[in-house]
Amino acid sequence: MQKLALLTSLCLFGTAIAAQSTQKVREVGVQLDGINFDGITSFAAFYKKQLHDNVYRRIRFLSGGFGFQTQGDDNIDINFKAALAIGREKRSQLDRKLQFYRGFEVIGSSSIFAKTGVEQTNISLGVALGLVFGLQHNFNEFWSINAETIPSIGADVGITNDNGFGGISANFSNTVAIGVVRRF
Repeated sequence: MQKLALLTSLCLFGTAIAAQSTQKVREVGVQLDGINFDGITSFAAFYKKQLHDNVYRRIRFLSGGFGFQTQGDDNIDINFKAALAIGREKRSQLDRKLQFYRGFEVIGSSSIFAKTGVEQTNISLGVALGLVFGLQHNFNEFWSINAETIPSIGADVGITNDNGFGGISANFSNTVAIGVVRRF
């Protein structure tokens, strides 16, 4: 009977330890990029979920900017750009609080420019593939800061209300961002 009680308690204790070690880390945060002397040109909110040891899925919600300008009574210019990026990153511990991460992400984007006085509308849809390289400093178990760069290559398709097809363009870009991270 004692052996059965001991075996049962060891199984329960082992299950409790296994349940604690399999808890997945999640991170949310805000990044600022395009920082220059005129101000910040865009920002991103992100969500990361640990898949297994040192591997995370990353989702970034990007806003490339919003503009609104009036030119007289009849002319209003509106422009907006947004994107969504989904990828995977792998982390390496450099020291007790500093991590290096790298990975890839697929980026989908759209932008719209509308001018009301002359009834002009331009829509652009794009797709890109980016490589992620970053450093993350963990202050404690809840808060971190990170800096990352994402060189990417992509293509955009333009659509206009004038002739329908605005053209195709290929591009190379590099985003550098600084972010604040909250882990839970």
